[in-house]
Amino acid sequence: MIVVRRKHELQAYSDQFKKNLKQTIWLHKQDPECSRFRKFTARVESHKLGDVEVSKQLEQYISKALARYHKDDWQKFYRKKGTNIEKCKEADTLPEYPTNEKATGGHSHLTRVASENRTIISKLNNVVEEIINQTRALRFFENILLIQRGAELVCARCGVTDLTPAIVKVMGQCGHLLGLECCKDNDCPVSGCSAYNREYQKLHGSTLVGSRLQWCSEHGSKIDEIIKLVRSIVNEKKEKVLIFAQWSESTDKLEEALVAANVPFSDLRKEATSSKTLQHFQNGTPPKKGAKVSEVLIMNIGDANASGR
Repeated sequence: MIVVRRKHELQAYSDQFKKNLKQTIWLHKQDPECSRFRKFTARVESHKLGDVEVSKQLEQYISKALARYHKDDWQKFYRKKGTNIEKCKEADTLPEYPTNEKATGGHSHLTRVASENRTIISKLNNVVEEIINQTRALRFFENILLIQRGAELVCARCGVTDLTPAIVKVMGQCGHLLGLECCKDNDCPVSGCSAYNREYQKLHGSTLVGSRLQWCSEHGSKIDEIIKLVRSIVNEKKEKVLIFAQWSESTDKLEEALVAANVPFSDLRKEATSSKTLQHFQNGTPPKKGAKVSEVLIMNIGDANASGR
């Protein structure tokens, strides 16, 4: 679940980067003398961002964006000069088309195009920092997942394969998985990575696995344990189960998990049918024709039906 969420977050920042990049390229084409964009691309191409994986990905984005440039791209970011905002609702959130006139405020020595270019490239740099952070976080959790799944482990520095959790560490700052011999220094040894991992930030692979490791479903580890216990009582001991719950939200999650596990249950929270529900549970009869017999009864500890009143 964490890996999936991190992927979505990284994609969101990547989409934002592409949008800002498109705007930056258009501005650069209007004022080619401005060196800001060239300096930015040179920093990316020379892999000086501190994470070569990110640099290579951004290089591809820049190459595609330059190839797709169109002189009318400005229409996605600006409204025409002199546009009557009151009559054009779609344009009221867009700034006015930048021109070569002098900018106002602190950028009065620049043209409006150059001033806007500085602003957007500054945003672009901020998004890049977020992409680096998200990429490292995703790499970190993906490597933990590989260890926990018992997948093939490969040292990111030397490429040695068939490593075991006992002889690897995952770097907390950059997420790289390294063999013990390759992670003795605090500076990450992976080419193109500038991360500094202190000793306490290096997670030993053996601490990430266990002989009784249980996978956590979307319902959470606690509810997973409840489902496991319920199955044991119903299927192995052939006994009925009473579950006392306090909060409605947790009860709803529990019921979702029981449905997913294909475990029939009854719920006393519906007062109009609570007496019939209880009767069917006690007699071992299905609540309605075609339904399965419920061996599990969920009761709210604050409800009168649960307390016997």
